[in-house]
Amino acid sequence: MRSSIGIVFILLLASLFVGCNNEEKDGNIKIHSFSGAELTVAGFGGSTQRQMQMLAAQTFETLTGAQVKFIKGTSRIHLGAIKKAKGQKPPFDVVLLDGIIQQIASREGLLQASTVDDIPLIENLLPQAQPRVAGGPAFQFYSVGIVYDPAALDEADVPDPSSWSDFWRPELRGHVAVPSIYHTSGMDFVQAAARKAGASPETLEGLKKGIDAIVELKPAMVYRSVRKLRDAFQEEKIWIAPIYNSRAYSWIGQNMRVTYTFPREKGFGHLTTINVVKGTKNRRLAEMFINLVLTQGYQYAQSIETPYGPVHRNVIEPLAHFPNVVKRFPLGEEGLSRLYVPNWERINSLRADVEKYWFEKFPDEE
Repeated sequence: MRSSIGIVFILLLASLFVGCNNEEKDGNIKIHSFSGAELTVAGFGGSTQRQMQMLAAQTFETLTGAQVKFIKGTSRIHLGAIKKAKGQKPPFDVVLLDGIIQQIASREGLLQASTVDDIPLIENLLPQAQPRVAGGPAFQFYSVGIVYDPAALDEADVPDPSSWSDFWRPELRGHVAVPSIYHTSGMDFVQAAARKAGASPETLEGLKKGIDAIVELKPAMVYRSVRKLRDAFQEEKIWIAPIYNSRAYSWIGQNMRVTYTFPREKGFGHLTTINVVKGTKNRRLAEMFINLVLTQGYQYAQSIETPYGPVHRNVIEPLAHFPNVVKRFPLGEEGLSRLYVPNWERINSLRADVEKYWFEKFPDEE
């Protein structure tokens, strides 16, 4: 829906600096107050970065005179870069992190704590999006569920999946892909497998039993590359896999022969945070950029252009009138209540041992 871009751009121009402690002269914002400055944003690439470049960065540059530079990577890669530079000049000013990785970064003192005084629009966010640790707020919600090829399952006389346990159906043997534990969805699936094995997903032994259950599953692919997974679906080698809603609906939008669903045990609920890196000399500029990403205009466009749930309260009700749009992502508190949110503080405390056990069992990944 590219026609929404022009309207959203105007909304962003109008709302960027609301309450942001901007430099003013005679009541007017000094638009080019930061001319010559460069703001570096570490993101994930893909549709999120394309939208952030087109809407947030271009608008921000117009208003401030500063330039925005993006660095592409994963949450884990960005975390490693910040840790390596601790006590020195940080490698970037703003960093996007999955909520579980944000907890690690916060615990190690790598992020600047953000408050309403720093980023005024935090006050207008859903409770689940407001900062829970010393770091920034969430700017999008997403889920992990099941993507599958309904035609392939129908041809094999296998019913559509309704439970995480369906991955272990013998008819699917040789056509199941599971994500590497390197992915958030990988740790999700280990927890689902632990429950399938009758074990607690919040203990080391329980998570190890989950990994053992995945070994018994004998997956045809343990993927780190989502592109390779997409190719395997298109080649009809893979019929079913756990995956992020954004990837699944991107494929659906490309007319791939796949469907996305949640099992009866619930899908997994997640959020992506946007943070000021501690030690940046561009803290004020970084906070202004984050405030932009939290505006109603940006949040609305994010939901329309990419399948991520909005965090701004005032966007929820208008979007609810478009069921074909909102079915793609968690919408508001009601949508989030339908998802299982793990105890990530507990999971992170076990992460090193769980990952070590995983790579003992799956030393080779796609």
